[in-house]
Amino acid sequence: MTRRTLIVIFLFSGKLFAQAPDFDAKGVFYFQDADFNADSYSTQKITKSGIDLVGVFTFPLKYPESRQPSEQNISNSVIENHRIAAFRTDKKIAYVLETRGTLQKGARDAGLNELPPGNFVSVMKVSDLHGLKPDYRFPVAENPTSISLDPSHKYLAVSSVNTGNEIQIFELDDFGKPIRLLPQVLHMEGGAVHDLIWHPSKDYMVFIRRDEREMGLIRVVRDRSNIIRLEQVGDVVKFEGSPVAGVFSKDGKSLFVLDKGDAANRIAGKVFMVRISLEEEGKHVLMARADVGFNPLHITMNPAGDHMFISNRGRTEHGEENASVSVLSVKGETLEAKTDLPLEGLLPTPVRFDKGGKNFTVGCFQSRTYGKPMGNIAFYRFSGGKAEKQPGSILVPAGIHYLEVLY
Repeated sequence: MTRRTLIVIFLFSGKLFAQAPDFDAKGVFYFQDADFNADSYSTQKITKSGIDLVGVFTFPLKYPESRQPSEQNISNSVIENHRIAAFRTDKKIAYVLETRGTLQKGARDAGLNELPPGNFVSVMKVSDLHGLKPDYRFPVAENPTSISLDPSHKYLAVSSVNTGNEIQIFELDDFGKPIRLLPQVLHMEGGAVHDLIWHPSKDYMVFIRRDEREMGLIRVVRDRSNIIRLEQVGDVVKFEGSPVAGVFSKDGKSLFVLDKGDAANRIAGKVFMVRISLEEEGKHVLMARADVGFNPLHITMNPAGDHMFISNRGRTEHGEENASVSVLSVKGETLEAKTDLPLEGLLPTPVRFDKGGKNFTVGCFQSRTYGKPMGNIAFYRFSGGKAEKQPGSILVPAGIHYLEVLY
């Protein structure tokens, strides 16, 4: 028997498995939009190729089980997807936002702007990661843009582009089920809200408006533990570019705002650091800014609170996009660009960390490979401000556009 024959037998004997990445988590959830293609932004066309999915890979990864992850058909969308899922920390249920509806049955092709409006939140049971179960869904304002739970898990906030319903607050019961929509808690003048972020104290929220190029602070007024109204306080902060999403610093004193820039005119994206004032007439102060990649999609803070991660779609060069992750260090009131990690694919997901903050994962909507379109989920070690790619990765069907991690 030759050496080559021995190698072939070994390869097909089932003994050679992929190397599992280091990742301290119970599961990685992935969201897949079946109406969208990797080139939909450039062609402005969508093609229905399957059904929207939410699935999960459980950890530690095991080779046989990873080939049949738990999946459920739940509508979700690439468009306006900076914050489309909210998980309760008791690990029982998740809320999934439908930012755009799916193509009608029988429809195959349509313009990017011809998708029906999304107007639902799907509630999914996630206590059994090997058996995800859609529970129910409830309506929200058309074309919502973000969803988030307050730190006490008693209220669910949804922002939208719908006039008069830019901010909706749902009161939840002890089981996480919506029991009422708070009526007219805030009258807002202006336009669509593209991101809504709870302050760590649960007594404030920040809203971001892309078209008005501004962010502002909202006070949550309570009677005991119940919200009775929202009040906009202080001045708004105006930006020169196109702010789309934000994340609070670990101590809640600063907000980091992601600006898309203008890739068509070779203007890179930016991150702005804004010192937040909680005073009645307080003024928020722009402290620092730093350039990131072109067409940034998502912003993430690591658990230690000393580094920022920006997932960039990249700029089309000779018909190809160069997706990457920009890593910034956060020191006091300064931002410093540390590195730019090139990714092996298109349209990256948000960066997500494991429980200890020593590893992170990021996915790509579609890999740069010939043959049948595939996506991927890569893993990195992170230490001392440096990222090192791990050898283990996960292949998924093309279409993955968002990740969440459950500890």
